[in-house]
Amino acid sequence: MDARLCVASAMEALSSGLPMFVKDRMVRFSRNSWLRDVERCLPEHWQGKGERILADPYVALTVLFRKWHPVFCPPLDRTLKGSVGRLRIQRNAWAHFELITLDQARATLVNTLALLRGVKAPEADEVAGLLREWDSRLSPTASAEVPRAQVDRPLVSFTPDGLESFGFRGFLSGSELMKRARGVMPDSPGVYLAMRAEDGRPHFLEQSPAGHFKGKDPTVPIPWLEEQWVESSRLLYVGQSVGMSNRVRAHLKFGAGAAVGAWGGRCLFQVEGSQGFLWAWMSTPGIDQKTVERDLLEAFADEYGSLPFANLRMP
Repeated sequence: MDARLCVASAMEALSSGLPMFVKDRMVRFSRNSWLRDVERCLPEHWQGKGERILADPYVALTVLFRKWHPVFCPPLDRTLKGSVGRLRIQRNAWAHFELITLDQARATLVNTLALLRGVKAPEADEVAGLLREWDSRLSPTASAEVPRAQVDRPLVSFTPDGLESFGFRGFLSGSELMKRARGVMPDSPGVYLAMRAEDGRPHFLEQSPAGHFKGKDPTVPIPWLEEQWVESSRLLYVGQSVGMSNRVRAHLKFGAGAAVGAWGGRCLFQVEGSQGFLWAWMSTPGIDQKTVERDLLEAFADEYGSLPFANLRMP
């Protein structure tokens, strides 16, 4: 069994094991308006398709996460919200053909098993069998993952003030960064981010203005961007580099149409007004910047149930 097939099996189990539970809880909470409340959790292209949309793991997991309190917790244990968030991330990576590692595939089985046991779905037994088979073939000494609620994460608020308190500096627009001398941002190892200056859902461009590096069009379908959008968060992207200044300048040149190698974060530039996004940075002397990046992304996923909008996969 390869990694993609493993995740596909987990998604199939969620597709059959979650809809009845989600519908039952939503009916208890919203009664006759339950389907309308489900649709309010979702992008516009999901509207008007009826309750069959619950069979898509994206829909069931999104409703679980966004209606966690007071609809689903209780009866579900509060620690399962972390499993829901991680499964949303892995579903998106699988559905959009991102690279899936063996460790990520196993983590998907672990979190699927925890969630299906929580909702008392019979599909949990099938997933438990898949996990045993996976471990016997590929990882005979593996032990269950530490639940996310028990893992230490950075104590950070993903607001401008919170990120500044955490150590980020700058918060300058891309156009301002390109006008200033190079010295404004250190070209040292560290973590950088991009965020909007305002709240609310933006307008997405039909065609990306970013460069066609190696002839590839960076444009992605608008329905996919709508699914990726994270409500109530201005933070759009977190990256890392051994030379932050050069890397951020490459992003900005790429967004302006240059065919340079800055493919990561390409979705940023399909948001209208991307020139006004704020860029901030934090040097990480003596600490591996890749570790800091991953810790921040996992802390974000714990809070919002997904990665930032333009981070397409967990590093």
